[in-house]
Amino acid sequence: MTANATRSVRRPGRRRALTLGAAAALAVAAAVVALLATRGAYDAVPRQKLDPLGLTVPAWTRPCWLLPSTPARRPETRACARVHGLVVYSERHDPDGDGDRHLIVLAHGHVLKVKVRRGVRPGPLPGAGRTFAGIGVVPAGHWHGLEVLNLER
Repeated sequence: MTANATRSVRRPGRRRALTLGAAAALAVAAAVVALLATRGAYDAVPRQKLDPLGLTVPAWTRPCWLLPSTPARRPETRACARVHGLVVYSERHDPDGDGDRHLIVLAHGHVLKVKVRRGVRPGPLPGAGRTFAGIGVVPAGHWHGLEVLNLER
């Protein structure tokens, strides 16, 4: 080393303090998301045949029922869910032009992609930070999704 050269002095504790600070911030953010995700409600019913009076499933599943065109076939309910939760993302415009809108909702430990068709919604959908409540069909193999048939107010 020459006489004019200076040696860079690093504080060995600075990197550790930054790492610990970032980890603490991440832990706090995860705790907030976990707390918000446990609020709300999520009830689901699998696809099943109904008895003649429809008493085998909760009454709230009625929007998901399929009534047969012939009396010889028994009515059934599609896989159905009732959601009441916090909106964390709301699509403001329809990018593909098919008339539906999408939300991401946290409800009782579930993160759900909610699809709401134009004919179902009477007005604007709730934005981020607002509450969403609805009943809909759970697409086959997608327990993280919901196609809304009825909005609850």
